[in-house]
Amino acid sequence: MFVVFELLAIVSRLWYRKAMFSFLKLSLVFGLCFFIAPAKAVTPHALVVQDGFTNGKGLSFQSSLHYETRIEASRISREYLCLTSANPFLCPGGNQIILGREFEATRVRHSAILDARIAFFEDTELGISVPFVLQEQTSLSYAAGVGPSNSTLANQMVQIPFYGPVRAGVGDLTFHFRVAPFHHDNGDVMPAMVFDFAYTAPTGSVHRAGNTGVGEGLHQIHFGITSGYPVRKWVEPYVGLSTKLRYAADSSLYIRGFNTQTLNDPGAQLLLRAGAGFTPWEKSSGEFVELSVEGYARYTFEGREATMLFDAIGTSLCDLDGDSLGLVDGRCPITAYQFNPPSLPQHSNGVTDVEARATFGGLLSTRYRPFEHFEFFLNVAVDYSTPYFLTYAIAGRDLDGNGFIESSSNEFSPVYAPELDDKGKRIKATQTIGVMGQVGVTGTF
Repeated sequence: MFVVFELLAIVSRLWYRKAMFSFLKLSLVFGLCFFIAPAKAVTPHALVVQDGFTNGKGLSFQSSLHYETRIEASRISREYLCLTSANPFLCPGGNQIILGREFEATRVRHSAILDARIAFFEDTELGISVPFVLQEQTSLSYAAGVGPSNSTLANQMVQIPFYGPVRAGVGDLTFHFRVAPFHHDNGDVMPAMVFDFAYTAPTGSVHRAGNTGVGEGLHQIHFGITSGYPVRKWVEPYVGLSTKLRYAADSSLYIRGFNTQTLNDPGAQLLLRAGAGFTPWEKSSGEFVELSVEGYARYTFEGREATMLFDAIGTSLCDLDGDSLGLVDGRCPITAYQFNPPSLPQHSNGVTDVEARATFGGLLSTRYRPFEHFEFFLNVAVDYSTPYFLTYAIAGRDLDGNGFIESSSNEFSPVYAPELDDKGKRIKATQTIGVMGQVGVTGTF
């Protein structure tokens, strides 16, 4: 009898496991059908394309005005060649290159951006963005534990505290084209995929170290693809991939085109973003509230850029000709280029070779439409960049193949400053954090 009950117990356990497994499979199938079933919802902002048939005429206009603030803060450090014989407590294990704190850098930018778009046909738009920079300034202060006695740059390259010029003016214009060729469920309401192309022209007054210009002096080309799918009535996930190519339009600022250089232009950028739009409230008459949460990762390739040290390096009083900072010998080569012929600049203008880096961030945005053809929006973003060198130029190229870089053969790079670019002296940005906020209104006509 005991054996029979034991066999029944074994059979019942096997049946229970099989039944539970079948139940889980069935639940998964129904769950997927429930969550993947297409439904109509408010399109997330990342997929919004103005529709020319909004007013029933096949042509519509949209304009928006928003205020934007971006704050970027970074700790600036510099490499230091630590010799055990001189500093046995700093490098007891042997001679090595260590990284020492120098500055805390902050850049604050306030701007107002005016966007105008014209939509024609179905989900196709052309637009222009005009940035009005209200104020932009960079400042440097001593990092914790650093002062005049132990800084290798303060009161040599730049005096601390340092305040760059207050910049303001009309920035570079951006022209863009967006189209949504595919829609959900063969409908004409919700874009399933959006292609966007943008070109930023160097129309603004070019910024130079010490001046108040806000133009970047670049040709910038952007291309991106974003796709989304409504998994429920109130939520639509999306993913996007884009790239931006940047080319110097002002060769006097970026100093490019020499065969002894490895970098000429700012690095290209790749951006991957993924997020979801939520519609917690919507009325049949068109009013709604839409929330979007997004995470993104951007990779910037190495290139020549105007960093947060742009003004500090470019306006440095530390030069080969004078003793503006009270130097006894009247000689301070920190910003000097190596062996440049008289026809080329003898000191850095602030634009430097910059190492590649990755940036990771998150974005929270909301849109509120109180009545048809009018919206309010609010966006907040925070990002972090991996540590990267701000001075990164190579000495030059061995053009004659003899194994040496020689001044007699003019093989030195025209943008190589040994006191900034040599290993053991390079400057690095660490703990770089950016915060951005936007608030604005949009009207459709």
